[in-house]
Amino acid sequence: MIKQSCTVKGKPSEVHYPDGTTELFKYDPEGSLHRYYGRDGIIQVLEYDYLGRLEHVEYYQRGATGSRDGSKRKYYYYDVFGLTSEKDENDHNTYYYYDQADRLSRIQKGDIKVEFSYDSLGRAHRVKEWSDSNTFSLHIREYDLLDRVTEERTENHEGTTLLKQAYTYDSKGQLIEVIGYPQNQKSILSQYEYDNFGRLCKITDPFNQVSETIYDDQYINERGQKVEKRLQVNPLGHQTEETFDPAGHLVKITRKNNGGKLLAESESFFDSLGNKTREKTSVIPSGEHLKTFITERSYGTGSQLQSITYAASSPEAKTTTFSYNCYGDLIEKHQVGSKAPISYKYDDQGNLCSISYPDQSKKLLTHQLSYDNKGNITKVKLATDQQLKYSFNANSQPLFEEIQDAFGFYKLGYSYNANGQIQQVELPDGSSINYQYEGPLVKRITRLTKENTELYSHQMFSYDQMGNLLEEILLKQGGARTQVWDQGGRKTAILTDFFEETVPKDGYDHLHNLKKIEVAIGGKKSSSIYDYDELQMLISEKGESNNSYSYDSLGNRLQKNDTSYKNNNLNQLLQTDKTSYTFDASGNLLTKTIRNQNLLSQEETWSYQFNPLNQLILVITPTQSKISFTYDLNGRRLTKRVESEDKKNVKVFRYFYLGNIELGCLDEKGTILELKIPVNPNTPDPSISIEIKGQAFVPVYNLQDSIVCLIHPEKREIVESYQYSAYGEEKIFNPKQEEISSSSVKNPWRFFGKRVDEETGLVYFGNRYYDPEIGRWISPDPLGDIDSPNLYLFVLNNPLQYTDYFGLAAEVNSSQNKKVLDYFFGNVEPHCHCETHRDCKRGGIIQNFSSSIPVTFPKQLSSNPFIRSRVAEVGTKELAGGVIVFVNGMGNTFEEALQHPIRMSEQHGGVKIHFVYDGSHGLAWDISEAILQRLRMPNTTERLLSKTVKSCIKKYGSDTKFLIIGHSKGTLNIKGFLRDAPPSIQEKITVAAFAPATIIPQSLCTHAQHYITTNDFVPTFDILRILLYSDQVTFLKSKPYDSDHGFAHSIYQPKIDETIDSFSQRLEKRK
Repeated sequence: MIKQSCTVKGKPSEVHYPDGTTELFKYDPEGSLHRYYGRDGIIQVLEYDYLGRLEHVEYYQRGATGSRDGSKRKYYYYDVFGLTSEKDENDHNTYYYYDQADRLSRIQKGDIKVEFSYDSLGRAHRVKEWSDSNTFSLHIREYDLLDRVTEERTENHEGTTLLKQAYTYDSKGQLIEVIGYPQNQKSILSQYEYDNFGRLCKITDPFNQVSETIYDDQYINERGQKVEKRLQVNPLGHQTEETFDPAGHLVKITRKNNGGKLLAESESFFDSLGNKTREKTSVIPSGEHLKTFITERSYGTGSQLQSITYAASSPEAKTTTFSYNCYGDLIEKHQVGSKAPISYKYDDQGNLCSISYPDQSKKLLTHQLSYDNKGNITKVKLATDQQLKYSFNANSQPLFEEIQDAFGFYKLGYSYNANGQIQQVELPDGSSINYQYEGPLVKRITRLTKENTELYSHQMFSYDQMGNLLEEILLKQGGARTQVWDQGGRKTAILTDFFEETVPKDGYDHLHNLKKIEVAIGGKKSSSIYDYDELQMLISEKGESNNSYSYDSLGNRLQKNDTSYKNNNLNQLLQTDKTSYTFDASGNLLTKTIRNQNLLSQEETWSYQFNPLNQLILVITPTQSKISFTYDLNGRRLTKRVESEDKKNVKVFRYFYLGNIELGCLDEKGTILELKIPVNPNTPDPSISIEIKGQAFVPVYNLQDSIVCLIHPEKREIVESYQYSAYGEEKIFNPKQEEISSSSVKNPWRFFGKRVDEETGLVYFGNRYYDPEIGRWISPDPLGDIDSPNLYLFVLNNPLQYTDYFGLAAEVNSSQNKKVLDYFFGNVEPHCHCETHRDCKRGGIIQNFSSSIPVTFPKQLSSNPFIRSRVAEVGTKELAGGVIVFVNGMGNTFEEALQHPIRMSEQHGGVKIHFVYDGSHGLAWDISEAILQRLRMPNTTERLLSKTVKSCIKKYGSDTKFLIIGHSKGTLNIKGFLRDAPPSIQEKITVAAFAPATIIPQSLCTHAQHYITTNDFVPTFDILRILLYSDQVTFLKSKPYDSDHGFAHSIYQPKIDETIDSFSQRLEKRK
């Protein structure tokens, strides 16, 4: 239970949370928040100018008493009209410029400059991102009279269209078509139909394949409760039934084929706070229930995860527990089988500063981290005596990364253009890679010596308007590579002088699974045919490889050809016909024992050792050779040490990266042994060249993004080629197409473009190792059950449609139209009402410890991208049968926006107001987010608003009525929430919108009234709806030249008070 104390004016002074954290508030004589003690223990002191505008914020570390200056500061500067600049914690300035209508026209921070222009109705129309003083990319949005985006496109500085997408709507304003331009031909990528409640009920893809959703709002569950039930039917007629509880939680999923045969089933259970406590997944090998896989979670008083148990109620149950400090930070993680926990410590700024755990000899190992004032990691000192250093520019982009180990140090440097794109990467030997762009697209890659002399270049000759690469000129005499895409944006051909792969017209099935391919390499032609089960898992391949597979409903392989597989309750592979496996207590592979079929008494055993962070650190071969590894805290492998069985021969390989993308390795002396150059430095795309001991080769990729051959660019011949089964079992061929046992040119990158360790046969993906022989990972997913309760499942057993870039989660591969497939055939339907949907794998951000390591290179400019949306309560007086909710507009800090519900509560006797804070990420991002919301793209604030309403219904009863007050952009959040809300919730809502950025139709709620002043331009974004719904609009007369958009303006106060009083009176009459 949250306990709150207030001042005599009704403002919160103390808030105590169930997890033991506390918030403290102190106000100045004018009533503005002056000091704030957060739940993280950080104190903020706020100072204001003579107009009450926030002037600077000073931060004090944990445990500070105010006897010394704060640890860091932020400053804000204004002219008479508004904010002109701000200085961040590292003394970097962001400047804001406005046009004659007082609209944001330019933001500049460091070298990054972004300009905005508006159409005649004041809508953000063009965003210009400068790359240098002469070139820029222009992002344009076209609108109809109802303020709906009808077209988005990106142009270069010469006006050439680079990217383009269009949208059409029905008479109700619902999106009904998305139009793209694959192969530069207009194509309707998707069509939507809605039911009478505006819910998505039918999706048609570019190939006229239809997916339907049928809603049953009258369904009575086994407890006699009326709940929602949905039936999703895919183009093959397979059905997915989804059942919800009265609070809107998805509690049961049942999948059946078109004949009604049971394929998969799971049930979820939630506590009173909406936390998932138990999940039961049926294991169904062939339509019959065999057993149940149970995952259990427990939570502390603040809904913090305290334990998670996999295979609960079975002998193999595995439990991990978590402990937290008084600020809510994780301080201990105790894994089953470990005698001591992993310990986490934090500095006085709340940053993680050390991770400690004992090794197998019980020696305590500690990794230490240091930060700058903006929370960027500047140094990591590893327990393996390795050290990493980082430096950042004004936009928190890495400038260099330095790695120090037992052999010395090596360094990578990065430079950027004015658009924030990586322009040059300096390699450890002083040579470099240069990238040139046209808008957001890479156009040319140049390899340079340390004297800046060109070695070779690779040119992207043309793209289509979806950003798909059509033609490229390979390095030196490598020739051209052409890629062909169909009307759905799927890749259907790769054509080079040496290799061709094509998908015939019937090569994809109705669910976009690859069914047929035709290949030609070195004058040899072949074809392959694939088939899938009703859960879209690959069950056969015929052609270059001939294999058949079967699985249970959790994706455990049961059979491959004539080989049987046996798994335990934790989904760990125990045995095949000739190999047995054991695992450690944390679920990592411990041993692999291979029995000689001819000599049954002879066995070969491989041993594996993992550290408490579940990183593979040692492999001992049957001949007693040892291969050891070290890693950084982001899971990147830093070294590999190979020691022969007689310990006389030792080789060390030192790896370097671009973010999380491996670039290559060095020897002990710092010489680059292997190097691959990515097509795009910001994404894990294929590479344009592979250098082995200084010799450059052209890698040729197939549709699976696996390397199928290496080309000698001067001799124009294949030096080596590779053939794979769907799961990566490989054959290697020399130039004469004779099979060889290992790569003669020592090329390590093959299956999925990932590094294959010759010593172990494992494929290194970044966070885990994959064994292609068994088609599984050898350790559990670091992110838990993000893909499946089966933590060893490899790319959903569909390696021709999915990939896994870093060993964390399956994603649609580059040969598919990712947007279409993720949206239409992903695991979560876009318009569900479940609380977790918008932060799920398909649409949200995966957050774990490693996200604090600098691994990405942001393009967007933001004055502060880390101010997150959240929920707070103001006042203590409960309204009988009713709840008041407030949602703020854009450009407000939490402290600024908090003043509005405080003022409303004070004016009405301390009435409780639930405050849903819409986090600000800088005006540029806020504007972009507002535009996306108009396209019906949901955000976190909408989810928080939904959760607030549902939790209040749970707490106060199903008859509770709501008054939701919104300001400016806050009305977009309210409208988005109402669109997704079921009718049973919509009928409880009354909306009062002030200076609204959109008009909310009365069909979405009981009543909505909008208050607009005659001087305010923001509501004119929705001018046609203002006319259509004029009975829901109240115009307030402005004073000449008065800027009155702000919620605190005196013109709105009487109406705000009147609205709250009227709502309170209606509640009184209901008693």
